[in-house]
Amino acid sequence: MPTDALFSVTLDVYVAIYGAIALVIAGVLYFLHKKEVAQQDRYFAQFKTADLCMSPFRIGLVYLIVAETETEVTVVSVWDGKTALSIGAEITLSRDEVIPFDLTRFS
Repeated sequence: MPTDALFSVTLDVYVAIYGAIALVIAGVLYFLHKKEVAQQDRYFAQFKTADLCMSPFRIGLVYLIVAETETEVTVVSVWDGKTALSIGAEITLSRDEVIPFDLTRFS
């Protein structure tokens, strides 16, 4: 086996290279997460918090309240996890099927 190589790579060099790659990946993921949270905050800022409610059965599904009575709420879906939805058909749900909107569940 030849021992002469164009360059010799030691364990320290491998650790430094993979460490630098890991830091770059962590930085990119952190930036993307912050960008996503800022996008959510900008989108939800256009609504009054009292006009929004959430589904307790599907995490991330946010409704805009259109009309409400003592036992029912008429809503339209406006957010689904990570994306804004175009306002579609109205749905009538019982009050037990929605919970108050909580922005902290998204961050």
